[in-house]
Amino acid sequence: MDVSWPRPWLIDLLGDLQRRIREVVREDLSSQSTAFLSSVARGGAGDVTFQIDVRPEEVVADLLSNPPEPLLVICEGLGRRVFPDGAPDTDVQWCVIIDPLDGSREIAYGKRSAWVLSGIAAARPSPTLADILWAMQTEVPPLGQECGVVVTAARRQGAYQQTHDLSAVLERDRKAVAPIGGKAATRTVGEKQALRPSVARSVRGGFAIFADYFAGSHMLIGEIADETLGRVLGPVKKGEAVVYNDQYLSSGGCMYLLATGRYRFFADLRPTISEVGRTAGLCAHPYDLCTHLIASEAGAIVTDITGGPLSYPLSTEVDCGWVGYANASIRAEMETPLSSAVRDFVARHTRNQPGR
Repeated sequence: MDVSWPRPWLIDLLGDLQRRIREVVREDLSSQSTAFLSSVARGGAGDVTFQIDVRPEEVVADLLSNPPEPLLVICEGLGRRVFPDGAPDTDVQWCVIIDPLDGSREIAYGKRSAWVLSGIAAARPSPTLADILWAMQTEVPPLGQECGVVVTAARRQGAYQQTHDLSAVLERDRKAVAPIGGKAATRTVGEKQALRPSVARSVRGGFAIFADYFAGSHMLIGEIADETLGRVLGPVKKGEAVVYNDQYLSSGGCMYLLATGRYRFFADLRPTISEVGRTAGLCAHPYDLCTHLIASEAGAIVTDITGGPLSYPLSTEVDCGWVGYANASIRAEMETPLSSAVRDFVARHTRNQPGR
């Protein structure tokens, strides 16, 4: 039996799962209030589960409960589980890591799209993000947006997207003529398209992002951002916008924007804050980054904070940082100044800690 590549049934199953989640979320958006969907339902594995996350997690538990062969599932909200229940770990050959809804806050408030994220790796030895062979992410757009993309990537085979018309789903739900999850619920629009990152040679004039989501780290991340960009681009002149900022509460969404040319640079340095005895609150976890293969196969460069490969173990608890460069020129421009700024930041704030 060939165990070197994910099984076709597993790829098909994850495609069904992502379609189902997209549909139930958009159904909830059309029938539930923002106040309800954005409220806390319970604590989950890796993060808080909001009401808008409940049905996606239920879809994962339902559709993956009885796979054709034992499957290790690592999923936000559900934790680490082997399906079917009771199957021994020794029989597992494939691991799936899933974020059922990355960008819950964005979509709950109707701001912009959330994403369903999945990655497949061989289950043993203990897999890491670097072992992911196949990845898929499905856009879950706000109700006012009738089209959404589905993006896939396979190791050494490129990254591609296809646009789907979701208006058929909304119309079907209004008429209540078919069950949620029907495969004929959407219509593809156009052919598959290869993803391409920006070919710009500098971040100047483009989007260069330092993730700065939560209270407690704004000033600290800002120190590193301003120091890095100052070294790269020089002093800011009056009336000049040197680079542009954006704060998209979805790691998968940010990687997609990097892979499609919207972002030229992205840095999530939240774990660095912990190195100096402070807290950034919530950090990204491996399930947030499980579709990094899409950005890499598109041609972008994705690393950890130190410039090495993303090799965090597949789990729901590990705090992760990452840096994305649209191309080699952007990396040559940004990587050394960023590394120097991070090193100086850690030295400065460690020296100023009480008792040091």
